[in-house]
Amino acid sequence: MTEALRLWYKAPASKWPDALPIGNGRLGAMIYGEIQQERWQLNEDSVWYGCATDRNPKDALKYLPELRRLLNEGLLKQAEDLVGKAFIGMPESQRHYEPLGHINLTFLHLKDQVTNYRRHLDLNDAVAGVSYEIDGVCYRRESLSSYLDGVIAAKFSASHPGMVSFDMRLFRGLDTNVYMDSIRVVGTTLIMKGQTGGNGVQFCLVATVIIEGGSIESIGETIVVRDANEASIIIAAETTFRHNDPEATCLQLVEKAIPRGYDQLRTRHVKDYQSLFSRVDFRLGSDESQNLATSQSTSERLALVKSGTLDLGLVALYYQYGRYLLISSSRPGLKALPGTLQGIWNESMSPPWGSKFTININTEMNYWLAETCNLSECHEPLFAHMKRLQQNGKVTARKMYDCRGWVAHHNTDLWADSAPQDRWIPATLWPMGGAWLSTHIWQHYEFSGDKAFLAEAYDVLRGSVEFFCDFLVEKDGYMVTNPSLSPENVYRLPNGEEGSYSGTSSQLLQSYAMKKTSPSGTV
Repeated sequence: MTEALRLWYKAPASKWPDALPIGNGRLGAMIYGEIQQERWQLNEDSVWYGCATDRNPKDALKYLPELRRLLNEGLLKQAEDLVGKAFIGMPESQRHYEPLGHINLTFLHLKDQVTNYRRHLDLNDAVAGVSYEIDGVCYRRESLSSYLDGVIAAKFSASHPGMVSFDMRLFRGLDTNVYMDSIRVVGTTLIMKGQTGGNGVQFCLVATVIIEGGSIESIGETIVVRDANEASIIIAAETTFRHNDPEATCLQLVEKAIPRGYDQLRTRHVKDYQSLFSRVDFRLGSDESQNLATSQSTSERLALVKSGTLDLGLVALYYQYGRYLLISSSRPGLKALPGTLQGIWNESMSPPWGSKFTININTEMNYWLAETCNLSECHEPLFAHMKRLQQNGKVTARKMYDCRGWVAHHNTDLWADSAPQDRWIPATLWPMGGAWLSTHIWQHYEFSGDKAFLAEAYDVLRGSVEFFCDFLVEKDGYMVTNPSLSPENVYRLPNGEEGSYSGTSSQLLQSYAMKKTSPSGTV
């Protein structure tokens, strides 16, 4: 089964989407597997631009009756023009997710010297690896992100003694634009500190190197290792989102990890990870698929499928890869956060859609597999963030709609912002984000039967229902959501006029689903 649960490739990643992700729910890396100039792009899930702020539009409640009148009279363009003025967040965008930084590693190897190159991600133990040969010496690298120990750990080794040499430095930014405040060197440890823009979180990244044999020294901001038998790297990162002193917390994590050494860290990591991953054994196909897993790289298998080859083993691998990504990007813990649009992995200071929590379907899709794929614990960070969102959503419900309960729109961020996001008419003023998220509470209860959880989460469910009890308005004998829309859709009237806002069936169904589950919280 080892090969069947492994993504592997015959060349380094040439671009970010081709790198291999590791993560412990909070701290992640994308491993490129370069031979000479290796880089690990790092993320910590609370490194976001900007601080918490009240973005609720100040004139929304004043103009809500007028907006409803315009929609009732079919004056769509006037209604949408009013939305763009009175119902947009102030400022119009929430905060966005940012990368933590890079580990840059320079090895004394040239690409044209290498034979038998291979990089892989083993889904069975959540360890990424690189191996290759130069002049009869086999070089190996392994890396993992440990949930139990809260660190990324890596090990470099060779089949002959004294063959491990490299330089290591930290970096955050692109080219000459550097987004950090300081880098210090303490012994063989690098400490990078900074603060995100907009008075955002302060962060700290600590990376230390431990060697067996050979020599190690610091030159400027670079750790230099020469002629070691093997070397280990331990990485920790924290922000003020969770800790008042991120540096002290990072140093504590590293100091606890060092005595264990890489091998013990690996053993602990694999045991913890497999307690989740090994709940499901999923196989498709025959021995032919197993042969493909051994003889063809993952990229070669994808090419064969595109040309018409049936590879059911690749389908099974894809299924398990989805489970791996959820485990790696969503674990319970202190102020746990759910996965963003990109899980916990992001290389850009300005990522697509801000790499936020897009709750008009994307966040829900991330968690559809949590219960059905036997990863119920991975659902918990979503519920933790919903509690924070509920508190802000109470303010938004009152300020924008004069309603009880709580509301959220189509995006939220690190600070659980509940106000409308951006000014894209087919998505912005959609007050169903909290309702859709709340259905996940009921899904979790249906699978777990955990009445204590349901009792604890009941206030979130009740608040969402309370909002719609006040928000729904009567029209033609029906109670409708006004204003609302079908997310990211536009309709066309018989006269050719297009619009987005009205009372829509999808919103009524969600309102009904919320009301249907509400009595179940009385446990």
